[in-house]
Amino acid sequence: MLRPSLERILDNLLNNATTAIPMRGGLLSIRTFAEGSMACAEITNTGIISEEERLRLLEGEGRGRGLYITHRIVGLLKGKIDIRLGKQTTTVIVRLPTETADCPAPVAEA
Repeated sequence: MLRPSLERILDNLLNNATTAIPMRGGLLSIRTFAEGSMACAEITNTGIISEEERLRLLEGEGRGRGLYITHRIVGLLKGKIDIRLGKQTTTVIVRLPTETADCPAPVAEA
């Protein structure tokens, strides 16, 4: 379940990030890193959202189904979403646990 869910999360966030970049061009960066027991993906773009929209997105609301679905999947996987606003950028950070009690251990191949 984790792999298809992770693909859906990243697909939704990258689609939103590329759509928000101004037509004249802009920045899109992706960074992955570990933070304690969490695997993190950070997506930054030059699309700007308001503080009001940021708070709605953190509650799982906002425009479009993609962000709502992403928020639900991250919650089901016991992860977290953080949205940071810069002067000319928006950064979305998704944190997912590297191990969960609900996920079965991988089966060793013979």
